[in-house]
Amino acid sequence: MPNGEILHVVQEDVMNGLRTMFSPDGKPEEAVIVNPNLDDGVLIGNEKLAAVPWIYSCIHDGQFLGMFRTDRRLKIHGVTFVDNRRGETLMHRYVDWMGVANQLGLEVSTRVPVDQAQYRKVLSECDELDKDDRGGGSP
Repeated sequence: MPNGEILHVVQEDVMNGLRTMFSPDGKPEEAVIVNPNLDDGVLIGNEKLAAVPWIYSCIHDGQFLGMFRTDRRLKIHGVTFVDNRRGETLMHRYVDWMGVANQLGLEVSTRVPVDQAQYRKVLSECDELDKDDRGGGSP
C-alpha cells in the first residue's frame, strides 16, 4: 500500500472511529494530519506494516464518557498501526485519551499505590464500619 493510500486509510479510520463524539473542525479532508513533529516525509515502517502518528482537529459535539457536548475545539493526538501482512488491512488505533480529558477540563484521580496487605486491611476496616452503621458492631 503506497504512503498516500496508507495516510488516506488512517484519516478515514480516525474520523469514522471518533466522529460520533468529535466532528472534524473545518474541511474533513484536512482534519487528520500526520503529526508535524514526527513527519519527515518518510513512512515509519513499510508498505506491509506502518505507524502513522496523527493529530485530529475536531469539535466535541457528542457525548464522551457521559459528558455532554461542550463544542470545544480539540487537537486529539494518536497513532495508528496499519498492518497489511496477512493480505487484508488491519488498523490498530491508539488515542491519547488523557490529552482529550485534559482539553475538556476533566480531572482524573488516582489512588496511592498500596500493597496487597494494606489493601486488605483497609477493606476489613471498611467492612467493620459498615457493620457499625447497621448496628451489628460492638458498642
